[in-house]
Amino acid sequence: MTTAAALLRETRAGARRTQADLERLSGVRQAAISRAERGRQDLTVAALDRLVHAAGWRISVLPTQAGTAADAADLCRHHLAAGSEDGAYRTVIQLADWLASEHGAERVALTVTPPAPTGDRRYDAFIAGVVEHRLVEESLPHPKWLPTSATLTERWFVDIFSTHDPAVLASTPPALLDRGVVIDAAELESV
Repeated sequence: MTTAAALLRETRAGARRTQADLERLSGVRQAAISRAERGRQDLTVAALDRLVHAAGWRISVLPTQAGTAADAADLCRHHLAAGSEDGAYRTVIQLADWLASEHGAERVALTVTPPAPTGDRRYDAFIAGVVEHRLVEESLPHPKWLPTSATLTERWFVDIFSTHDPAVLASTPPALLDRGVVIDAAELESV
């Protein structure tokens, strides 16, 4: 999949727009938008900018190699669709590493684009919890999407072997626990 395809899909999903919405707003045929999102049609920067602008967003570059929360959600969605919950888990841990590798405005910038739903509310809550946890670490502002992000009604112990382990419950960062996600804080640190 191309970077342009991922950017277009993340933008459309984050803006809560359908391909038909983008067709109406941009004048680009829905079939062409679909092909572009699947990486079957290359987009020029101008064409990508036109579609992103139609969604009410803009293209921006960041001074980092780290991925964004939206990138992580997109990767999780692919892993979950392929039946790889392990891949989805590793992606969220990678997000924790990406965010930890940046500081200040760069860390915030990696979280501004709303992540599209992964198809599994547990992972939506996991991503939101990791984002909030990393922002709270440096007392950074939160993106607009975070307060309305997924929260689980029942606790999810990410590691099935730690289910109801009081030590894991005690070490779970508050941002994750508030969303119903239980994971040992040590799992979020790079080795």
